[in-house]
Amino acid sequence: MKKIIWSNSAGGISVFTGFEGARLCVSIALSDDTIISSETPVRADSFLGMWPVDGVSATWAETEEEFAQRMAERHVTAPFRIVDDTEIPEADGFFDALVDDGATITIDMDKAKEIHKDMLRSIRKPKLDKLDIDYMKAIESGNTSEQLRISGLKQELRDVTIHPVIELAQTPDELKLAIPKVLADN
Repeated sequence: MKKIIWSNSAGGISVFTGFEGARLCVSIALSDDTIISSETPVRADSFLGMWPVDGVSATWAETEEEFAQRMAERHVTAPFRIVDDTEIPEADGFFDALVDDGATITIDMDKAKEIHKDMLRSIRKPKLDKLDIDYMKAIESGNTSEQLRISGLKQELRDVTIHPVIELAQTPDELKLAIPKVLADN
């Protein structure tokens, strides 16, 4: 399936997939070999009220490329290009790190690392919040050894975004594995 991509204001890419039911066709064939046709091209979903439908095929009045071009001209206001969906790399969790140089869509690893660090920060926050409460309790009870232990844990948590494995990661899959043990512990 063709996708429409363009650079967005955040420095990444936006992706638009036209709804296939909006693609123009001249006829559809039902599973019982009944043909429903139109003298002029109409939206595929206009024949049955929905699209796609299991067991139903269409005779398209436009190629995927023409369909994508028509959708882009109607819905996209920025300069765009049309690509095959196989040209967009799997970016599970790192979609905002996708960039397009006009020829190839890649994952900007610097952006991916920042996205990963933000995810680590969101995991870290409730742990730090709980330790802040525990630290205040240790102060109130005068338990200096507990204060030192908590201070050490809090520093470990603060350091999760400077973990060397994050900086050494060269792929999103390597980044996904870069979750310091202190965040994995309860």
